[in-house]
Amino acid sequence: FHATECEIFGGHIAGVFAGLGARLGGVGLTVVDFSRARLDSCAITGGDSGPAGSAVGTGGDGVFVRVLNQWTSVDNVFEDNDASHANNNAFESWSPRTTYRRNKANHSSYGFWLGGSDRTVLIGNEAGWNGDPQGFHNAPESFGHGGIVFVNGPSSHTVVERNNLHHNAGGGLVLRGDEASGGAAFKAFHWLIQDNTFEAN
Repeated sequence: FHATECEIFGGHIAGVFAGLGARLGGVGLTVVDFSRARLDSCAITGGDSGPAGSAVGTGGDGVFVRVLNQWTSVDNVFEDNDASHANNNAFESWSPRTTYRRNKANHSSYGFWLGGSDRTVLIGNEAGWNGDPQGFHNAPESFGHGGIVFVNGPSSHTVVERNNLHHNAGGGLVLRGDEASGGAAFKAFHWLIQDNTFEAN
């Protein structure tokens, strides 16, 4: 389907939700194929779900895993998706226990914005050309922009492996605890970072 505003529950079109291309709510163990959809933003508010092999960019956020109404969205898996050319973040999450494998997060303000995302796994993703002053560069942080960033929330027990992080207008990978308190309020800790490629960040 071709959509700019729709709401999907368990893979079925259920109505209109302003500002989103697709909203998954209360879904369980669902694999959603958006390969024929052009979405403004895909917000995941359920759990155990995620698009696979899809193009979900060109909007505000490509994919936004959001905490909503005191519900977290956990155990999501995103594989082989292209969320590039999103105005804000190609992938954004404020929920724990999400896995990203072989996704593209290019030419956005940030590739992966993962504040408050404990137990996150990122393997084999590409994040490049994010925060380009000639392209999308919204909401710069003290470090500029970045490919994969964990800021403004705690991050722990995280794996970042075999990612290609290049040509970002800021850090390729940024881990930052609470800036205002010097890390007293929350920290980034217990990480495994290995076999990543960093170029021209």
